Amino acid sequence: MSEHKKNTDQDFTHAHRWLDRAARELGVDESLIRPVVGDLLDLTRDVAHGPSRPAAPLTAFLVGVAAGSQDLSAKQRQEFVRKAAKNLRDIIAEDQDS
Repeated sequence: MSEHKKNTDQDFTHAHRWLDRAARELGVDESLIRPVVGDLLDLTRDVAHGPSRPAAPLTAFLVGVAAGSQDLSAKQRQEFVRKAAKNLRDIIAEDQDS
């Protein structure tokens, strides 16, 4: 079994740099993503280690699509993402318990 590598501060610096660049390229306000990065990383981890590794990034995409389809302020959109990620993680935990 391979050892699980922990992300370093440098990894997160590179991640934020990339996310800022990707957001600019896509015409998304960069400040929208930073507050929810941890929520989305936790969600993708739990999906990858639970229901399906390939579905992990696609689940985060679905959360983003759902958040983007709502008529919300930036702050409300961040809260929507947080709640959606938590709800999906709760579903995963329930499924693992049954």
